[in-house]
Amino acid sequence: MGNKIKPNFVNLGSDMLGIYISGYEFDLESEAILDKVFQKKRKEVIDDILLSENPKEALDIFHKNINLLKGVRAIIFDDKFRAKNSQSLANKRFGKYSIFGIGNYQKACLLSQDIVVAMMDKNGSGQAPIWRSFCVNLDTNVVSHLSDLYYKNNRDNDDDLNQLLLHIKKVEAQTTISPYLIENAFNESKIDEKITKEVLLANLSFEEMQYEDVKNKKFNLINPNFSDKKRIEEQWKSFATPIDKIPQYEVIYILLMKVFIIKQRSPKNASFKNQTKQLINFINDELSIYLEMETVLSLLYLKNDKDVMGFFGKLQLGAKGLLSKFRNTAYDLFLFRLMIDEMAERINNDSEFYFHSFVSHDGNLQKVLELNPLSRIVFDNSRYHARFEKNIHNIGLDESNLKRYSKYSTTRTERFGTIDLSALSLKLEQEVNELIKS
Repeated sequence: MGNKIKPNFVNLGSDMLGIYISGYEFDLESEAILDKVFQKKRKEVIDDILLSENPKEALDIFHKNINLLKGVRAIIFDDKFRAKNSQSLANKRFGKYSIFGIGNYQKACLLSQDIVVAMMDKNGSGQAPIWRSFCVNLDTNVVSHLSDLYYKNNRDNDDDLNQLLLHIKKVEAQTTISPYLIENAFNESKIDEKITKEVLLANLSFEEMQYEDVKNKKFNLINPNFSDKKRIEEQWKSFATPIDKIPQYEVIYILLMKVFIIKQRSPKNASFKNQTKQLINFINDELSIYLEMETVLSLLYLKNDKDVMGFFGKLQLGAKGLLSKFRNTAYDLFLFRLMIDEMAERINNDSEFYFHSFVSHDGNLQKVLELNPLSRIVFDNSRYHARFEKNIHNIGLDESNLKRYSKYSTTRTERFGTIDLSALSLKLEQEVNELIKS
């Protein structure tokens, strides 16, 4: 594979794999050593898949190491690859509403043990059955408008929404309103039980609708049975208590504040190299975790990249409620990670490949996420490993900052569990407030 630099991928969750060697018995210490060796080798192979140049190379790596990759599945996005029967998964726009995935699903090559074995079997058909399901994560703004169709009878006022809903039914996509529920839980004010349960019932009613019902605008609430009522109650209870701290979200919030502080404190003629050094030192020494998508986005912001400035546009010193705007911006990025988490959980616990797409009418969010889609993603039991098209190695960083980033990868991993994110968050909030007053 040549002398490629291996980036440090963020790993979420953990897994423990057993090793059995016929004819031998090992004490627990020896088994633990073997397990670490196995895990290390497995991780190295997964990194090689993430760094593969094309689907053919990824397939060869998977096949060569097939016994190491039990339960592993991968999606390789490649411009030269065309997935069969994938038109229903394509990114689409319906006026002000958009559906967009974590990558270009029409150019997604799927790999698993069964698929690879079938493709490499010279005596077989070269194909394995691939089960796919499509799910759309409805943003809060879409959920609210969908609910209005049932409760406010304004079904003739939003043709864009009607076209979107028709498409969802046409491609037989599942729907989830998890973004709405989590935003409710994040809301600092008291969550309205009546409104939330009305929204949940509206979503259930939409799930029951057929294509022709949507076409004829028959948005009628179902009469919930015992199972429906139980589901609504369980969903309500799950999100009725406000969410205090979620590590992923807090890390994104902290990162956004820090990059803003660096930019505001830098003189107009400050070099990108120096600003990058400040950010990487902060990630290494204080935050102790590297989130590739958000870090690359932050670095492009420091470079004044025109494609991301609109997304950061509301983060201005003179803006009212600036810290709330930081939280809202962090929440938008967190939702994208939440969607990948949902994919990982479902793919790792089922025989199907689940493709999730986000539905929103936030143009800036779509633009910034489409700016840097996933290039590779590997699902490994309870976690995933991802590589984005733009990463810290290909956006113009100088060699000294690349070395600074790579040198402390092990230290970051060891220290992250000891970091007090609440204290770090408070510290940066105080620095933002000081900037506002100055």
